[in-house]
Amino acid sequence: MQQKPKYEEIIDVNIGDKIVASLKQGSKKPVRNIVGRIIFKNKMFITIQGKDYKESINLINIMLGDTKIRKIS
Repeated sequence: MQQKPKYEEIIDVNIGDKIVASLKQGSKKPVRNIVGRIIFKNKMFITIQGKDYKESINLINIMLGDTKIRKIS
């Protein structure tokens, strides 16, 4: 049995999944939520197509807890 790379254990989503990403921004607006579908994924980034624009999220932010991702469908 082949072991999954560590990044696939952290990001257990696939291209086409609908997700909500909660990003920590700073002290003025602490959390920003992005709803959309994953259109690209590799071992460093995932890209989400929201309503109006694309947003890329770095894996490091997910590992540090600055970004949380959950599937909605």
